[in-house]
Order: sequence, then structure tokens, then C-alpha cells
Amino acid sequence: MIGAARLDGAVFEAVRDDRFATFQSLQVVLLAALSAAMSGTLTSAEDSRVALAAAIVAWLAWVFFAHVTATRAFGLGGERPDWNRLLRTAGMAVSPAILLLFARVPWAGVIIFAFATGWSAVTMTAAVRYTYDGATWGRAIQASVIGWLAAIIVYGAIVLIDTQVRG
Repeated sequence: MIGAARLDGAVFEAVRDDRFATFQSLQVVLLAALSAAMSGTLTSAEDSRVALAAAIVAWLAWVFFAHVTATRAFGLGGERPDWNRLLRTAGMAVSPAILLLFARVPWAGVIIFAFATGWSAVTMTAAVRYTYDGATWGRAIQASVIGWLAAIIVYGAIVLIDTQVRG
């Protein structure tokens, strides 16, 4: 997690190629989503369980759309692109979001929130860059932005549906 947060390409490449790292990566995603839900930074959801589920599903949407953009639009990933590789690297890359647990600190919460979300965006972009051989930073940023847009839409849709169901 620390290596991913420091943008260490060797860490991303090691996680990318380690099929056994999938479970650990998903644990990091769960920790980050729990941190965000427990801190109340995902305040548009009335129920923290909905916020937790929405954060995880939104992260999956980011992985899917970033992968599709990188492989289909940019031709990265070779002949048989494997989205599990991005799943692993993006899981580790979301580790700065664990800091969201401290986003309710009265005098520093806004700074912690901005740092955690901003640095997560940077590390997740690095995950795209180091997952696909031949990826440039420009292509990684483009794929990441598409993934973020999809994640925001998915998260918003889940919260909107929850709000409508609750009345």
C-alpha cells in the first residue's frame, strides 16, 4: 500500500503480475470504502451501508471503464487484455482513501479529504499507467478520467435510488 501511494512503478508491476494479490487488493478497497463510509464523507447517502456499497460498486465501475478505455480505445493490453491486472493495481492504488477516516477532524478535515481523494486519483491513474505495457501518462490520465466519470455516475445513481426508495 505504501509503495503504491508513493507511485513506485515496481510495486504496481509486482502487484499486477501476482495473481494471489487480488484478495489483498480487494481488502484495501474494502478498508478505503469503510473509512469513507464511517467518516461520513459520503454524506449524500443516508445510510452508511448504502455509502459503503455505493463506494465499492463505483470503484468497480472505475476499474471496468478505465480498462475498457485503455484496451478498446487505446489498444493497450496486448491481444488478450486481462482486467484482473487493473483490478489488483487499482485496489492497491486506492490506499490513500483510507485517510478519509480522519476527514471529520474539525480543523483539518477538508484538507485531509482533498488530499485523500486527490492522491487516490493520482495513484489510480498510475495504476493504469503501470498495468498496461506501452501506456503513456497521457493515455493513463484519459482512461482514468473516463473511469472517474463512470464511477461518479454510478455512485450518484445508487444514492439517488436509495433516496427515492426511502421516500
